[in-house]
Amino acid sequence: SARGDFAAEYLEGQVVTVEKLRNILNIEAPLGFIRQQGLRQPVFKQPVLVLSDHLKKDNLVYENVTPKSQQIYQNAQTVQPDMESIFIGISNGLAQLHAIGALAYGLNTGSVFIHEENGRLIAKLSSFSEASLVRQRDRLDFEMGERDVRRLAPETIDSLEHTCKSDVWVMAILFWEAISGCEPYKAYNNDQEAEAAIMGGSKLEKPAKCAPKMYDLMVRCWMLDHENRPSAAKMANKISNLKAL
Repeated sequence: SARGDFAAEYLEGQVVTVEKLRNILNIEAPLGFIRQQGLRQPVFKQPVLVLSDHLKKDNLVYENVTPKSQQIYQNAQTVQPDMESIFIGISNGLAQLHAIGALAYGLNTGSVFIHEENGRLIAKLSSFSEASLVRQRDRLDFEMGERDVRRLAPETIDSLEHTCKSDVWVMAILFWEAISGCEPYKAYNNDQEAEAAIMGGSKLEKPAKCAPKMYDLMVRCWMLDHENRPSAAKMANKISNLKAL
């Protein structure tokens, strides 16, 4: 099918993206490749957890995770209990992609992998490809009625425009979700209401457990004019200078 052909092309774009990257600390790079229907398909290392599981904290649900990985995660948790380095890792991962002209797709707590490296938890982005292919995937989602508007920048909702600064908007939504533990824009009954609120400039409220300076950074990422949003690299720097999230 055309959709199947595009999926293969998208994965090939992901492979090309990884090959271009000089720094892959916060990128889920494939261990190797298998060839299917003449196209390379990446094979990834099993993560310790995805971020959505990490956020469950005391009520962890380990899905498709080996007992050894569970133990590694539990040990690493005591070394690095806070989210600061994970947020910095996500920001750096985006900056690494943007530096070579690639974009993230579907950035959310389910697409960020958490690995243990030298006793530390490292966040790695798993969903990305060449910019033209990410935009094509956005268009397919729109045509199929499968968009997650609560996790899209307003320009992507309005005109399918997807830039580096659109990724920054979505990244801040992810941060808000990680801190609050809530679904973004949950006050709205349906996607149409949420979309209208986003396009009208409505901002997510500060979570109770969020430091004011961290919330200020997120609000900057939600400027309607994408030119006024900080870059992912600048966000990594700003977060590293915060005393608390």
